[in-house]
Amino acid sequence: MADQERRRFEDADGHEWEVHPQEAFKWQFVPLEGDEAERRIVTPPPGADDPFDLSDDELRTLLESGIPTRDITREPLEPDTG
Repeated sequence: MADQERRRFEDADGHEWEVHPQEAFKWQFVPLEGDEAERRIVTPPPGADDPFDLSDDELRTLLESGIPTRDITREPLEPDTG
């Protein structure tokens, strides 16, 4: 998806966000310039292949359920006992 085609919307507080689809089951919500909010990772609803298919209200709901990228941690790898 080209930059000019990225879906933009405003949250309930008037902050502007842009949706960056990362893969089929992960979208990143990015605050636009001047906003100090953190990026969020969300799982789109089933059947939602394109953020343009969702209303602003649906995107706001997803944003609220998103995980700030600073909160995403990786599970430690288990040692190979083989």
